[in-house]
Amino acid sequence: MLPDSAATTTLNGIGLKGTADTRSNVYYPKTGFFGNVEYFTYPTAIGNAVASNTVDIDYNHYWPRRGGKDVIAVRGFVGLGIGDLSFNQQYIVGRKDIRGYSQGAFRGNYLLAAQAEYRWNFLDRWGAVGFVGLATVFDAINDTDNGRLLPGVGVGIRFTAFTDNHMNIGLDIAVGDSDWGMYFRIGEAF
Repeated sequence: MLPDSAATTTLNGIGLKGTADTRSNVYYPKTGFFGNVEYFTYPTAIGNAVASNTVDIDYNHYWPRRGGKDVIAVRGFVGLGIGDLSFNQQYIVGRKDIRGYSQGAFRGNYLLAAQAEYRWNFLDRWGAVGFVGLATVFDAINDTDNGRLLPGVGVGIRFTAFTDNHMNIGLDIAVGDSDWGMYFRIGEAF
């Protein structure tokens, strides 16, 4: 059950975002990296009940394997909440990072996540992925979740729907700590 404040919270924010992108392909990168730093402020001066700020940092890196046919992809994410975050602003394991967490049970004002994926292209238009991840939250809604290591592991199948840009559609299944999820996707997870 959500706290009463979750149903009535209004957030008005102002933000800045910086991006660096050297990926070889937007839809299916085989080399390069992609990173973001995003800052949002929610001051009381623009209608927020309490002041807060969030800083999100993510970084993805891609390495080709088997003569450029397969890819190793890694991702790191750091979410920092500064000030009095509302329930709706908290970081949730499984919302953006770490498949295998579908219930939103692990949430807090700070989130650290890392994951790796092997993208195996075994036929011309068919592929499979295997992935592992690890996340944790701090200043959690449940004290017992603070710093708890939350692993996720899974597999998926891919079909290249558009060969011009290697746009894949796929289905992943992942298992987390006392949770699991099935994910239909257009494009890759990261």
